[in-house]
Amino acid sequence: MTYLLGNSFAKDFDRLGSRHECGRLIQGGQAGALGFQALKFFPAEAAGGVPFLKSIAGPLPGLRFCPTGGIGPANVESYLALPNVVAVGGSWVVPADAIRAGDFAKVRDLATAASRLKRAATFG
Repeated sequence: MTYLLGNSFAKDFDRLGSRHECGRLIQGGQAGALGFQALKFFPAEAAGGVPFLKSIAGPLPGLRFCPTGGIGPANVESYLALPNVVAVGGSWVVPADAIRAGDFAKVRDLATAASRLKRAATFG
């Protein structure tokens, strides 16, 4: 289990541990015991997605997640509706083809649409 952030940070610093394989319930519990409030959940879709996050909300009530991996316009709202999801990440907002083509209007439009998405979770 690797933590990118640790207890050496100031107590008022919101912590987001980057976790690959946070699907192991014991690891989530250990992260919470170390003071992490939120974990990155990658690869979200391949590791169980929305059903998995729903299933661990009860056993790990103090943790929030930032799922990434396999998230896009078709499923982003189902993640944001979960009370234990504080944010999502997805490359659909800044597609590589738009960057290569210099189509920054497309990037702006996608980022604007993403910024309007609502989330159910509260943090802290």
